Amino acid sequence: MSRHHRNHAARNSAPATRQPPYSLEAEQALLGGLLLNNRVWHDVTQRLAEEDFYRRDHQLIYRAIGELLLHGEPADFVTVSEHLRQRELLDEAGGLAYIATLSVDTAGSSNAAAYAAIVHERALLRGLIAAGQDIAGLGYSPGALAPDALLDEAQSRLTRIARTRQVRARSFAEIIDVADQAISLAQRKREAGIDGGVPSGIPCLDARTGGWQPDNLIVIAGRPGLGKTALLNQIAVHAARRGHAGLILSLEMGPETLGIRAMASAAGVNVSALMRGYREPHEAAAHAGVELSGLPLHVDTDTYSLSGICAQIGQYKRTHDIEWAAVDHIGLIEVEGYNTRNEQIGAITRTLKKLAKRLQIPIIALSQLNRGVEKDRRRPTLADLRDSGNIEQDADACLFLHSEAEDNQATITMELGLLKNRGGRKGWIGKRISFNGATQTFHELVEDSRGGEPDFAPRGAPIAHWQDAGEGS
Repeated sequence: MSRHHRNHAARNSAPATRQPPYSLEAEQALLGGLLLNNRVWHDVTQRLAEEDFYRRDHQLIYRAIGELLLHGEPADFVTVSEHLRQRELLDEAGGLAYIATLSVDTAGSSNAAAYAAIVHERALLRGLIAAGQDIAGLGYSPGALAPDALLDEAQSRLTRIARTRQVRARSFAEIIDVADQAISLAQRKREAGIDGGVPSGIPCLDARTGGWQPDNLIVIAGRPGLGKTALLNQIAVHAARRGHAGLILSLEMGPETLGIRAMASAAGVNVSALMRGYREPHEAAAHAGVELSGLPLHVDTDTYSLSGICAQIGQYKRTHDIEWAAVDHIGLIEVEGYNTRNEQIGAITRTLKKLAKRLQIPIIALSQLNRGVEKDRRRPTLADLRDSGNIEQDADACLFLHSEAEDNQATITMELGLLKNRGGRKGWIGKRISFNGATQTFHELVEDSRGGEPDFAPRGAPIAHWQDAGEGS
């Protein structure tokens, strides 16, 4: 064969251009999208780890974005650059000029999932290449493994890569085994008198739920003035007294108001009297405050963005091992990138549900009702949840507060409706509940043994001249 024919044949038989085991363009576009739109972080971080990026500077920028969001801070060109500068990593991350070039990429935020998939696939490819090289080295090395042993080693290495790169489906036998272990654990807790879930402190409600369960999203809804925030605070204190650490993200009230209401509820004194500075209730509340200050409770009144809320909950789960979190309320959470309020609420509830599942803690979220319920004073339904049907769809439990009493009464009787309850029976609970707006307390009513009207369960200090009616929230 002539030299010309040999060269022609060699060109025709040459392999196609090889794909490099990385995509700098995808990494750059993804980082640019994250810098411009932090909202996509939670979708990306479930797929990617820092080491999935090929270049060291990209790893550092990705880490900086995550650290900022974890602390509830925005992650953009300025904050990321300053974050890296403070850690003396800015030059290693490419410097200001390079990060600035990433920040002008407008395609990354809308295509973040696609770029993350590319980065993930190329990282997997690099892992396979490295494993193949290691296996080849074992085969060529002096005293190489026997073929069967080499095959076992190769399969072991590939299995480790697969386990770190994808979620493994379980067999149904494993599912049954996990379920049986959960039942046995619940039995041991019950027999030892340990809470099976995070308790509300209201017996008729805990009887239906067994306490709020891990990975559940619980929505508490009611019209204004029925004490949604008061109920949440009472649940929080009761759970903390039982040893269940928690975090409240209050988007509606400041720390002073929350603290005064908590002290009023714990001491059984009038919240308005505390705010006006009466000495006698203040002394009682201060005494109760000593006990409250020792509870494993944390409160954030400054975070409003959805990404910040998720970062705070994740941070407190890691640093304080919280067993539940609560957001007051859904309607005040800020989220960008959606055209309608319905889409925004859907994104909020979907994200909170995913977070509860990932952290294995219940998350409680307060919600308003549509104005028709406020006007008609009728029992609400799931369809009355304001702004979005996604709340009903994503929540594991929906607890409704309802009362036909006038708001100006010192104490009102109300009903609790567990209209969605994936963990048990649903419907309106037969027991009635009293809410004292003055002291911000809820109590389950006890039946009068004489067959008359139910009496209030005893609690709190005797009514004094300063204990006028307060308002619920």
